[in-house]
Amino acid sequence: MNVLRFTFAFLLAFSGVLQVSAQLPKWVDDIPPLIHDHCSRCHPVGGAGPFPLITYEDVFFTASEDLHAMQEGEMPPWPADPSYNHFVGENYLTDSEVALFEEWFDTVEIFNESTGACHTKPLVIE
Repeated sequence: MNVLRFTFAFLLAFSGVLQVSAQLPKWVDDIPPLIHDHCSRCHPVGGAGPFPLITYEDVFFTASEDLHAMQEGEMPPWPADPSYNHFVGENYLTDSEVALFEEWFDTVEIFNESTGACHTKPLVIE
């Protein structure tokens, strides 16, 4: 009987872990659209930004600095207030986009997503 209770408790706990991990942001699905839409225009290889933000490796190795710049509103550099008016070509991050990047940054080590770079398409800047 104790074995049955232990097994049930283990399966119940493990199913909770699976549900939580399924909801966490993944590099392949969540982060490239955010980076490519808001960062890669100025951060291609050889671009105006001081380092590229194209691949998983580019973002992974600068993620701490990127997150800080996002949280402080320094990046992307968009001085206009989106709550006041909107402009063609505006480039700012919403609070939910910053929160998504922060959650990915906080949990990226858990999943060891270094293979995610193989699944991303290279950015084509036109």
